Amino acid sequence: FPEGTRTLDASKRKIQAGVGLIALKSQLPVVPVFIDGSEKVLPPGAKRLIRHNVTIRFGKPLKFSREKTVSASNISQKIMQNILMLKQ
Repeated sequence: FPEGTRTLDASKRKIQAGVGLIALKSQLPVVPVFIDGSEKVLPPGAKRLIRHNVTIRFGKPLKFSREKTVSASNISQKIMQNILMLKQ
């Protein structure tokens, strides 16, 4: 979760640089994943899971290089953009 937590509306949360930093340091591909419907399985404040359909979409792996012009924050933004494109 590039926002640092689960959210009901990912477009309204500030994207954290942590996922970009991990991608830069590890030099491993990042697979963007969009999860839809999980908020109905465990709604905010719920103490039990509720049976509901969840859709998971996987994007193509993203690779990032250790260029000095690339920041962890920019990489995090790019990852989040790819996740939101999977929503459609």
